[in-house]
Amino acid sequence: FTGPARALLGWECIPLPMEGEDLEKLPWDAAQGASPRGPWPGGSRFFRYALFVREPADGFLALDGFRKGFVCVNGFNLGRYWEIGPQRSLYIAAPLLRQGRNEVLVFDIDHAGPPANSAESAATSSAPAPRVVSEAIWSSGALPRGAKEAVADAVSGLGTALRSFSGSGD
Repeated sequence: FTGPARALLGWECIPLPMEGEDLEKLPWDAAQGASPRGPWPGGSRFFRYALFVREPADGFLALDGFRKGFVCVNGFNLGRYWEIGPQRSLYIAAPLLRQGRNEVLVFDIDHAGPPANSAESAATSSAPAPRVVSEAIWSSGALPRGAKEAVADAVSGLGTALRSFSGSGD
C-alpha cells in the first residue's frame, strides 16, 4: 500500500474457528464441495482429502485448480497458496507425513467457480484435487537459482527440529 491512510468502514472481521472440533461440525459431503468428485459451484470451501503414503518422503503438493487459500497436512499448516504464483506447489517435509492415511485440508477462499450455463460448466463443476509431485512447480516453469540447495538445507533443519520437538532425537 502506497497511498494515503484511509479508514475502511462498513465491514466486520470475524475469526474463523480452526480447532478440530469446529472442523468436525462441517458437513463433509459432496454437496459442500468436500469430495473431489462432487459438484463445486464456487465460493469459499473447505476440502478434506486422504493421502495414502507407503513410505514418508519429501514432496510438493500441487494445487492445480485452486485459486487462493491455505493447506494443512495432519493438522500442520503448510502455508498459503495463490494461483498467480510465483510458486505453484507447497513443500511437504517427510516428518509431517505418516505411513498410511494422512489428512489434507484445503481452504480455498477465492474461487468463482465455472460460469453458469457455460460449455465448461459441466466439465469443471467438480472440485479440484491436490496431487503430490517430486519437484516444486513455479509459475515461470523454472526453479530460481539455488532453490534446490535452499530446500535441502531447510529440510535438514526442519527434520532436526521436528525430531527434537517430538522427543525422538537422533
